[in-house]
Amino acid sequence: MYKRLLTLILAALLLIPLFAACGESSTNADPVASPETTADPAPAADTPAGAEEEEAEEDPDAILYKDLPAGNYDGKTFTVLAPRHTEYDFVGDIEGDVISEAVYKRNQLVEDALSITFNPVLEPGLWDDKDSFL
Repeated sequence: MYKRLLTLILAALLLIPLFAACGESSTNADPVASPETTADPAPAADTPAGAEEEEAEEDPDAILYKDLPAGNYDGKTFTVLAPRHTEYDFVGDIEGDVISEAVYKRNQLVEDALSITFNPVLEPGLWDDKDSFL
């Protein structure tokens, strides 16, 4: 008798959060999805109609690189020592797969913006190669 009662109580305790989670609440509403914020604002009178769209189409990835520090290192070479099994993080190819192309584009962007050259030095770095380190 007590086992059945205990089983029913435990089952009820497990189901209570299920019913509580399915309820709607205005405090959990997503402010981004509200109709007031999704409406497009009217363009300013002194701004041409397509000026904002042209600016956004100029470089869609510009927001990704906005924190790149400005500087000129006069063509200095930056050597990066990395384990060989992480080569894909440092060496890219313009005609490779999507990741390789993205790495190549990133490296070119940074090299051009800072006037530097990357020189990745890839060495074996797995545990199996530990005897060849010295």
